[in-house]
Amino acid sequence: MAYTRIYIHLVFGTKKRMPIMDAVARTVFIRHIQENASSKDIFIDILNGYEDHIHLLIRLHPSQNIALVAKQIKGESAHWANGNNLFTKHFAWAKGYYAASADGENLSRIRNYIRSQAARHYEPVKKYLEEMVNEQD
Repeated sequence: MAYTRIYIHLVFGTKKRMPIMDAVARTVFIRHIQENASSKDIFIDILNGYEDHIHLLIRLHPSQNIALVAKQIKGESAHWANGNNLFTKHFAWAKGYYAASADGENLSRIRNYIRSQAARHYEPVKKYLEEMVNEQD
């Protein structure tokens, strides 16, 4: 019996990077993606995102490949989101995706990076807004 630990960091962006995944709907969307992936024997270690993209850390089974897993997740999730009117606009993923292998030494760092998406993207905006307020004083 083979023993494998193949981890892939995937990133999917919305079509034209449209920021349509608000925080509440994104939480529902992420939960659905995790449940659907599990039903297809796709192991998602961690999943999180922001308004226009999501990050996933997945563990591939030796019989799986990145392209098929990405296609399964993206296709079903977009179909489900639109069928349930989850977002205020029609939802579509961009055609491509980012994928990189992740080794055991970097898994903790990647998990923390994925977990901190909202804070990571909010901080530059917060800093900009604070600078604007300070300039007006």
